[in-house]
Amino acid sequence: MISLSTSSWNIDHIQAVLFDKDGTLMDSHLYWGRIIARRSVAIIEHYSLDRDMFADICRTMGYDTRNRRLLPEGPIALVSREEVIETVERFLLGHGIAVGEKEIASIFIREHKIFLSELFEYTRILPGVRLLLDQLKKHAVITAVVTTDAIQNTKKILSYLELASLFDLVIGKESTAAPKITGAPALKALQQLGISADKTICVGDAPMDLIMARNSGLKAGVGVATGQLTAACLSEHSNYIVGSLFEIQVLPE
Repeated sequence: MISLSTSSWNIDHIQAVLFDKDGTLMDSHLYWGRIIARRSVAIIEHYSLDRDMFADICRTMGYDTRNRRLLPEGPIALVSREEVIETVERFLLGHGIAVGEKEIASIFIREHKIFLSELFEYTRILPGVRLLLDQLKKHAVITAVVTTDAIQNTKKILSYLELASLFDLVIGKESTAAPKITGAPALKALQQLGISADKTICVGDAPMDLIMARNSGLKAGVGVATGQLTAACLSEHSNYIVGSLFEIQVLPE
Protein backbone atom coordinates (compact mmCIF):
# COMPACT_ATOMS: atom_id res chain seq x y z
CA MET A 1 0.00 0.00 0.00
CA ILE A 2 0.98 3.65 -0.39
CA SER A 3 0.32 7.11 1.00
CA LEU A 4 -0.59 10.12 -1.09
CA SER A 5 0.88 13.35 0.17
CA THR A 6 0.85 17.08 -0.64
CA SER A 7 2.08 20.15 1.21
CA SER A 8 -1.39 20.40 2.80
CA TRP A 9 -2.58 16.87 3.50
CA ASN A 10 -1.72 13.18 3.64
CA ILE A 11 -3.81 10.02 3.09
CA ASP A 12 -2.36 6.69 4.31
CA HIS A 13 -3.03 3.01 3.62
CA ILE A 14 -4.21 3.26 0.00
CA GLN A 15 -4.54 0.12 -2.08
CA ALA A 16 -6.57 1.46 -5.02
CA VAL A 17 -7.39 4.75 -6.77
CA LEU A 18 -10.46 5.47 -8.92
CA PHE A 19 -10.12 8.29 -11.45
CA ASP A 20 -12.71 10.38 -13.22
CA LYS A 21 -11.87 11.01 -16.91
CA ASP A 22 -12.97 14.41 -18.27
CA GLY A 23 -11.29 17.27 -16.44
CA THR A 24 -9.17 14.87 -14.39
CA LEU A 25 -7.17 12.88 -16.93
CA MET A 26 -7.92 14.95 -20.03
CA ASP A 27 -8.71 18.58 -20.90
CA SER A 28 -12.50 18.92 -20.63
CA HIS A 29 -12.57 22.51 -21.95
CA LEU A 30 -11.16 21.47 -25.33
CA TYR A 31 -13.16 18.23 -25.56
CA TRP A 32 -16.58 19.44 -24.43
CA GLY A 33 -16.12 22.82 -26.10
CA ARG A 34 -15.97 21.12 -29.49
CA ILE A 35 -18.98 18.91 -28.76
CA ILE A 36 -21.05 21.91 -27.63
CA ALA A 37 -20.01 23.90 -30.70
CA ARG A 38 -21.12 21.06 -32.98
CA ARG A 39 -24.43 20.74 -31.17
CA SER A 40 -25.06 24.50 -31.33
CA VAL A 41 -24.39 24.73 -35.08
CA ALA A 42 -26.66 21.74 -35.68
CA ILE A 43 -29.48 23.31 -33.62
CA ILE A 44 -29.17 26.58 -35.55
CA GLU A 45 -29.33 24.72 -38.87
CA HIS A 46 -32.18 22.42 -37.81
CA TYR A 47 -34.44 25.28 -36.66
CA SER A 48 -33.18 27.83 -39.23
CA LEU A 49 -32.06 30.21 -36.48
CA ASP A 50 -29.96 33.35 -36.71
CA ARG A 51 -26.28 32.44 -36.51
CA ASP A 52 -25.84 35.25 -34.00
CA MET A 53 -27.45 32.86 -31.48
CA PHE A 54 -24.43 30.56 -31.59
CA ALA A 55 -22.66 31.98 -28.51
CA ASP A 56 -25.87 32.06 -26.48
CA ILE A 57 -26.73 28.46 -27.30
CA CYS A 58 -23.20 27.39 -26.39
CA ARG A 59 -23.48 29.27 -23.11
CA THR A 60 -26.81 27.58 -22.37
CA MET A 61 -24.98 24.26 -22.49
CA GLY A 62 -22.16 25.64 -20.35
CA TYR A 63 -19.44 26.84 -22.74
CA ASP A 64 -18.00 30.35 -22.96
CA THR A 65 -16.97 30.81 -26.61
CA ARG A 66 -14.99 33.98 -25.92
CA ASN A 67 -12.72 32.45 -23.28
CA ARG A 68 -12.98 28.91 -24.67
CA ARG A 69 -13.74 27.48 -21.26
CA LEU A 70 -16.54 25.54 -19.64
CA LEU A 71 -18.63 27.56 -17.23
CA PRO A 72 -18.25 26.66 -13.54
CA GLU A 73 -22.04 26.46 -13.19
CA GLY A 74 -22.36 23.98 -16.05
CA PRO A 75 -24.62 22.33 -16.92
CA ILE A 76 -22.32 20.34 -19.21
CA ALA A 77 -20.13 17.75 -17.45
CA LEU A 78 -21.88 18.42 -14.13
CA VAL A 79 -25.32 16.91 -14.81
CA SER A 80 -26.74 14.20 -17.06
CA ARG A 81 -27.18 14.60 -20.81
CA GLU A 82 -30.94 14.52 -20.27
CA GLU A 83 -30.72 17.56 -17.99
CA VAL A 84 -28.59 19.42 -20.56
CA ILE A 85 -31.22 18.65 -23.19
CA GLU A 86 -33.95 20.02 -20.93
CA THR A 87 -31.91 23.20 -20.42
CA VAL A 88 -31.54 23.70 -24.18
CA GLU A 89 -35.22 23.02 -24.71
CA ARG A 90 -36.20 25.65 -22.12
CA PHE A 91 -33.86 28.18 -23.72
CA LEU A 92 -35.33 27.67 -27.19
CA LEU A 93 -38.91 27.69 -25.94
CA GLY A 94 -38.13 30.94 -24.14
CA HIS A 95 -37.18 32.42 -27.52
CA GLY A 96 -40.45 31.30 -29.10
CA ILE A 97 -38.98 28.30 -30.89
CA ALA A 98 -41.20 25.22 -30.83
CA VAL A 99 -39.04 22.22 -29.99
CA GLY A 100 -39.41 18.73 -28.68
CA GLU A 101 -37.08 16.92 -26.32
CA LYS A 102 -36.70 14.02 -28.76
CA GLU A 103 -35.57 16.42 -31.49
CA ILE A 104 -32.78 17.84 -29.37
CA ALA A 105 -31.78 14.37 -28.19
CA SER A 106 -31.54 13.19 -31.81
CA ILE A 107 -29.30 16.14 -32.68
CA PHE A 108 -27.05 15.36 -29.70
CA ILE A 109 -26.72 11.70 -30.72
CA ARG A 110 -26.03 12.51 -34.38
CA GLU A 111 -23.42 15.15 -33.60
CA HIS A 112 -21.65 12.92 -31.10
CA LYS A 113 -21.32 10.19 -33.72
CA ILE A 114 -19.79 12.70 -36.13
CA PHE A 115 -17.52 14.02 -33.36
CA LEU A 116 -16.04 10.55 -32.88
CA SER A 117 -14.35 10.88 -36.30
CA GLU A 118 -12.40 13.90 -35.02
CA LEU A 119 -12.16 12.78 -31.39
CA PHE A 120 -8.38 12.77 -31.09
CA GLU A 121 -8.02 16.32 -32.38
CA TYR A 122 -9.73 17.44 -29.17
CA THR A 123 -8.17 14.98 -26.72
CA ARG A 124 -5.28 16.26 -24.61
CA ILE A 125 -3.77 14.83 -21.43
CA LEU A 126 -3.64 17.09 -18.38
CA PRO A 127 -0.45 18.05 -16.50
CA GLY A 128 0.78 15.56 -13.90
CA VAL A 129 -1.45 12.70 -15.00
CA ARG A 130 1.20 10.46 -16.54
CA LEU A 131 3.66 11.05 -13.70
CA LEU A 132 1.12 10.11 -11.02
CA LEU A 133 -0.13 7.04 -12.87
CA ASP A 134 3.42 5.81 -13.50
CA GLN A 135 4.17 6.13 -9.79
CA LEU A 136 0.99 4.27 -8.82
CA LYS A 137 1.83 1.50 -11.28
CA LYS A 138 5.38 1.29 -9.91
CA HIS A 139 4.00 0.64 -6.43
CA ALA A 140 1.39 -1.90 -7.66
CA VAL A 141 -1.58 0.29 -6.76
CA ILE A 142 -4.84 -0.86 -8.38
CA THR A 143 -6.38 1.83 -10.63
CA ALA A 144 -9.66 2.27 -12.48
CA VAL A 145 -11.47 4.93 -14.48
CA VAL A 146 -15.02 5.67 -13.33
CA THR A 147 -16.77 7.85 -15.89
CA THR A 148 -20.20 8.72 -17.26
CA ASP A 149 -18.81 8.25 -20.78
CA ALA A 150 -19.21 5.01 -22.74
CA ILE A 151 -16.67 2.29 -22.00
CA GLN A 152 -15.61 1.89 -25.65
CA ASN A 153 -15.11 5.63 -26.11
CA THR A 154 -13.15 5.83 -22.85
CA LYS A 155 -10.86 2.99 -23.85
CA LYS A 156 -10.18 4.68 -27.21
CA ILE A 157 -9.19 7.87 -25.41
CA LEU A 158 -6.98 6.05 -22.90
CA SER A 159 -5.24 4.21 -25.75
CA TYR A 160 -4.67 7.45 -27.65
CA LEU A 161 -3.22 9.10 -24.53
CA GLU A 162 -1.06 5.99 -23.97
CA LEU A 163 -2.64 5.40 -20.58
CA ALA A 164 -4.63 2.21 -21.21
CA SER A 165 -1.97 -0.10 -19.75
CA LEU A 166 -1.98 1.90 -16.51
CA PHE A 167 -5.60 1.06 -15.62
CA ASP A 168 -7.01 -2.24 -14.40
CA LEU A 169 -10.67 -1.44 -15.12
CA VAL A 170 -13.02 1.02 -16.82
CA ILE A 171 -16.47 1.65 -15.35
CA GLY A 172 -18.68 3.55 -17.80
CA LYS A 173 -22.27 4.56 -18.29
CA GLU A 174 -23.19 1.00 -19.30
CA SER A 175 -21.88 -0.42 -16.03
CA THR A 176 -24.72 0.89 -13.89
CA ALA A 177 -27.86 2.96 -14.47
CA ALA A 178 -27.33 4.81 -11.19
CA PRO A 179 -25.59 8.24 -11.30
CA LYS A 180 -22.21 8.84 -9.69
CA ILE A 181 -23.61 10.67 -6.68
CA THR A 182 -25.35 7.51 -5.49
CA GLY A 183 -21.97 5.84 -5.08
CA ALA A 184 -23.06 2.88 -7.23
CA PRO A 185 -20.37 3.27 -9.95
CA ALA A 186 -17.61 3.23 -7.31
CA LEU A 187 -19.16 0.20 -5.60
CA LYS A 188 -19.28 -1.54 -8.99
CA ALA A 189 -15.56 -0.88 -9.42
CA LEU A 190 -14.79 -2.20 -5.93
CA GLN A 191 -16.79 -5.34 -6.59
CA GLN A 192 -15.12 -6.09 -9.93
CA LEU A 193 -11.63 -5.36 -8.62
CA GLY A 194 -12.14 -7.25 -5.36
CA ILE A 195 -10.98 -4.38 -3.16
CA SER A 196 -12.39 -2.71 -0.06
CA ALA A 197 -13.73 0.83 0.19
CA ASP A 198 -11.63 1.71 3.25
CA LYS A 199 -8.43 1.24 1.23
CA THR A 200 -9.66 3.09 -1.87
CA ILE A 201 -9.84 6.76 -2.82
CA CYS A 202 -11.21 8.53 -5.89
CA VAL A 203 -9.83 11.52 -7.77
CA GLY A 204 -12.12 13.84 -9.72
CA ASP A 205 -12.73 17.41 -10.81
CA ALA A 206 -16.43 17.69 -9.98
CA PRO A 207 -18.62 17.55 -6.87
CA MET A 208 -20.27 14.37 -8.16
CA ASP A 209 -16.93 12.54 -7.85
CA LEU A 210 -16.43 13.65 -4.27
CA ILE A 211 -20.04 12.91 -3.34
CA MET A 212 -19.62 9.46 -4.92
CA ALA A 213 -16.63 8.86 -2.66
CA ARG A 214 -18.67 9.71 0.42
CA ASN A 215 -21.77 7.72 -0.56
CA SER A 216 -19.79 4.62 -1.46
CA GLY A 217 -17.80 4.70 1.77
CA LEU A 218 -14.42 5.29 0.14
CA LYS A 219 -11.51 6.34 2.32
CA ALA A 220 -11.44 9.79 0.66
CA GLY A 221 -12.29 11.83 -2.40
CA VAL A 222 -9.56 14.05 -3.83
CA GLY A 223 -10.68 17.07 -5.83
CA VAL A 224 -8.45 18.39 -8.62
CA ALA A 225 -9.08 21.88 -10.02
CA THR A 226 -8.16 21.09 -13.63
CA GLY A 227 -11.77 20.95 -14.79
CA GLN A 228 -14.39 23.68 -14.74
CA LEU A 229 -14.55 24.27 -10.98
CA THR A 230 -12.14 26.13 -8.73
CA ALA A 231 -10.37 24.64 -5.74
CA ALA A 232 -12.62 26.76 -3.50
CA CYS A 233 -15.75 25.18 -4.99
CA LEU A 234 -14.36 21.67 -4.64
CA SER A 235 -13.32 22.31 -1.04
CA GLU A 236 -17.00 22.44 -0.11
CA HIS A 237 -17.10 18.69 -0.71
CA SER A 238 -13.68 17.47 0.42
CA ASN A 239 -10.70 18.43 2.58
CA TYR A 240 -8.34 16.94 0.00
CA ILE A 241 -7.91 19.40 -2.88
CA VAL A 242 -5.09 20.04 -5.38
CA GLY A 243 -4.62 22.49 -8.22
CA SER A 244 -3.24 19.74 -10.46
CA LEU A 245 -2.05 16.16 -10.10
CA PHE A 246 1.55 17.42 -10.13
CA GLU A 247 1.06 18.32 -6.46
CA ILE A 248 0.52 14.72 -5.32
CA GLN A 249 3.43 12.59 -4.17
CA VAL A 250 3.25 8.79 -3.96
CA LEU A 251 5.02 7.42 -0.87
CA PRO A 252 5.51 3.69 -0.19
CA GLU A 253 4.49 2.40 3.24
